[in-house]
Amino acid sequence: MQVERISTKAELETLRTQWNRLAGDIPFRRFEWLATWWKHYRQPRWDLFVITARNEDGELVGLLPLYLNKTLLGGRVLRFLGSGEVCSDYLTLLTAEGMQREVAAQVGNWLADEARAKWDSLELVGLDGSDATISLLAEHLQSCRYDVHFRPGENCWRLELPSTWADFVASLSKSRRERVRKLQRRSFDAGRVTSGVLENPDEFDCYFDRLFELHQKRRNSLGEPGCFASKEFESFHRDVMQQMLSLGILRLWWTNLDGTPAAIEYTLKGGDTVYFYQSGIEPQLSKEYPGWLSTICSFRASIEQGVRYFDFMRGDEAYKASWGATVRPSTELRIVAPRIAPRLRYSAFRTRKLLGRFKRAVKNRFRGSKRLDSSANQNRIETAEPELVGSPAET
Repeated sequence: MQVERISTKAELETLRTQWNRLAGDIPFRRFEWLATWWKHYRQPRWDLFVITARNEDGELVGLLPLYLNKTLLGGRVLRFLGSGEVCSDYLTLLTAEGMQREVAAQVGNWLADEARAKWDSLELVGLDGSDATISLLAEHLQSCRYDVHFRPGENCWRLELPSTWADFVASLSKSRRERVRKLQRRSFDAGRVTSGVLENPDEFDCYFDRLFELHQKRRNSLGEPGCFASKEFESFHRDVMQQMLSLGILRLWWTNLDGTPAAIEYTLKGGDTVYFYQSGIEPQLSKEYPGWLSTICSFRASIEQGVRYFDFMRGDEAYKASWGATVRPSTELRIVAPRIAPRLRYSAFRTRKLLGRFKRAVKNRFRGSKRLDSSANQNRIETAEPELVGSPAET
């Protein structure tokens, strides 16, 4: 097996077809998502570090989509393409079917031998807690005397959809079931709600601007900057969403109430799963529950189309469990090279983390009456849901 590093955009482009074959049905693993992220987020101190593995026939059988970040404090750190505020979930070492162990061993050998002087640590977040391929890679590097540290990440949440809308409503808690039925009578049966999904590429700019506007209005009304305040975030999604639309992966759901834009959902479909990524609602319509109306439209359409899972992705927002979603644990991984400098940097990192946790604990201890009332916070979530997916720290 031949393992090598891809370090230029031109080399990267040659991998598109075989890369997507390994990516399977998860949109965030696709070439379009990760190569577009590199296009919009690349920084001067970053270098492309995509590792490929090919069999004796030259066929691509493994791919680890990384970049190298070089800083004085952190050293040379390898991270996933798609990291940071974009919150790309379920990234992994991509492999051909049945070749997970062999590819993990060969990539591990290459990192520990040929590339050993090029990196100090490997930091991966958003991993599926059951990712066996990444575990095999970590085990192999550990056998080569690298320090391996796993820790729990933010949970992902996934809802298994039944075959009919009636069955879904019946599965909800009594209070939620009553709210859904009330909204059906008051808004849907009365003909006040219209909804649909973007299909015409010529209308993309109009609906992207609506997503931008509604998301920002909602977050600003809560005193938050909103995801699209980041120029890189906006330009990345404007670019990648158009590519996903042309591939039939993007599902940009819009919901109008009495002819007025009320909500919009940015989701991606892969195989039997819909991934809920982002949304926006009109805050002036909060008393009409626009988030609920949008979710009802999205769930009903997904069930009618035979979708099996609705994935809410990372973040422990209360509304996810309220809709019946269950936890899919995620993991964060840090692998440190067996050299003095990387180990000292990791020790310093651990110390800073512990101090940060201590300070937060002290602050929370004395916050007392200033804390948000949990019932008031729940009411805000119920009114606005669904709003934002991903780690608050990253988004």
